[in-house]
Amino acid sequence: MPCFDTAVQQPAMVPGRRLPVSRQLQQAAAGTEDGPAGAIRPEHNAEFVLTATARWIEAGHFTRLKLEPAVSTIRRLRGLASGFCHFSDLKYDHVFTLYPDGQLGSCDELPWPQAQLGYLDQLAGESEIVAAPSVGFPC
Repeated sequence: MPCFDTAVQQPAMVPGRRLPVSRQLQQAAAGTEDGPAGAIRPEHNAEFVLTATARWIEAGHFTRLKLEPAVSTIRRLRGLASGFCHFSDLKYDHVFTLYPDGQLGSCDELPWPQAQLGYLDQLAGESEIVAAPSVGFPC
């Protein structure tokens, strides 16, 4: 998935005095005019997807490889259903999203705060996390 974090201006905070290398790299990349160095702008992502899709079609790869989001876009434009969660009312029940502040949520396509499962340090264990999506969202 592309990183659209263009609004991020500061690296994630870490407790303690020792700054990990990953945070040093974040500090060096954050705060630029266009957002972090690793973030992609929506127009650049669209250009990439269109170029990749054109190449996929021209090379005939569509006969044996499924390329997303191209296949789902074509299916939806033709009035057909898609199994890809970004183009469907059904969301993945096996996806968990962990946020930098410790919040744990189900599929990041579901509405917040209902998709919040809790804070990682407050959940009893793996079984509680795995059981959590069935509480609020039928997938």
